[in-house]
Amino acid sequence: MNRSILVLASTGMVGRRLAPLLRARDLDVRAASRTPTRDQILFDWRLPHTHDAALDGADAIFLTPPAMEATAAPMVGALLAAAQRAGLRHIVLVSSIAVGFSDEPEDSDRRRIETLVRGSGMGWTIIRPTGFMQNFSEGFLLPGILHAGAVFSATGDGVAPFIDASDIARVAEASLVEPQHSGAVYDVTGPEALSLADMTSIIAEAAQRTIAYHPVSAEALAGSLKEARVPEAYAAMLLRDQLAIGRGEASAITDTVEKVTGGPPNSFRNFAAAAASIWSPR
Repeated sequence: MNRSILVLASTGMVGRRLAPLLRARDLDVRAASRTPTRDQILFDWRLPHTHDAALDGADAIFLTPPAMEATAAPMVGALLAAAQRAGLRHIVLVSSIAVGFSDEPEDSDRRRIETLVRGSGMGWTIIRPTGFMQNFSEGFLLPGILHAGAVFSATGDGVAPFIDASDIARVAEASLVEPQHSGAVYDVTGPEALSLADMTSIIAEAAQRTIAYHPVSAEALAGSLKEARVPEAYAAMLLRDQLAIGRGEASAITDTVEKVTGGPPNSFRNFAAAAASIWSPR
């Protein structure tokens, strides 16, 4: 029987890189999106009637919690209950390495979601990536680069081994199709711990333009997030993560990518060289 895998957030940073890897294995991939194209199916976290249809016939799910949400555990719990009723056998959850930070609340949404997955009655694998390299090219750091020629961060001199979303997808691919990964919790990092200033400098060199790194205080970052109308709970989570990086809590490098996939993770310098046109002067 050809396995069927439901990929949530199939247009997201990881999902859109994962789906082609699974299709290359001749698997039936059910790519789900809130705004589906011809090759996707409808899935909306806030529309429960879309969940059963998306789950029907699937035997595994790639689970990325709702974006920009810090109170998503009830929605995830309802989906997991529906998945169990539908007969799914395995879940691969993308969580965060920040679950292990010292100031992560015991009842944080990220920890609650991991607990729900572990207790779902299905097989599971939890992937905990560090910061995404694509935050600079697709995510929340891109507007500052494009419009202000700057990266603003409260991480100070702290370092972290940012990970390429393509490498997260590779770990997720293996976790979805190879049974030995069931019950594993994987901290997933890139090969080198760099500061935000280091990464900004590498991007500037690749883009051949001036891009400055501006360290900001926790208060200034909180104010900027509020001004940008980032939901309060989600903004608090982002601030906690940046301050933890500044304290050095995200500096550890793991060999997870190579052990799970058989190949090394991408370096930040190679990522920047490939993405340079995104930041180059227009």
